[in-house]
Amino acid sequence: MPEHSPNSRATIPRRPRHRPLDSNGVPVSVRPASDESRLLRGHLKNLSRDGLLLLLGEPLLLGEQLDIQLHDTQHGDEFHLRATVRWTRADRPGRHSLGCQMDKPADWATLGEMFVRGLLDADGPAD
Repeated sequence: MPEHSPNSRATIPRRPRHRPLDSNGVPVSVRPASDESRLLRGHLKNLSRDGLLLLLGEPLLLGEQLDIQLHDTQHGDEFHLRATVRWTRADRPGRHSLGCQMDKPADWATLGEMFVRGLLDADGPAD
């Protein structure tokens, strides 16, 4: 669904969302701000400057703030992001999709590193 401007009825195009090159997604570790001792493992399924889609084994609450580490297993590096859960969906038992909004847009240098390292598809946005 397109985003709408609060000041007009005009449709604003969504920012491109890029898929991981690995069809399984980019491995992530997620810490909810409400319980920093809790560490969840999952996968990133798409990313834009403003948001991301996560797959986790359990649901989180709407509005939950997250510290997210994306793991570049090939190069041994990590990328840190902060985001807030905006929607959730139970895909099947033990698999939950979470749509998250970045606390601040991902910077171009970070996105560029993800493209160069082969984490994200730089050729075209996700559908």
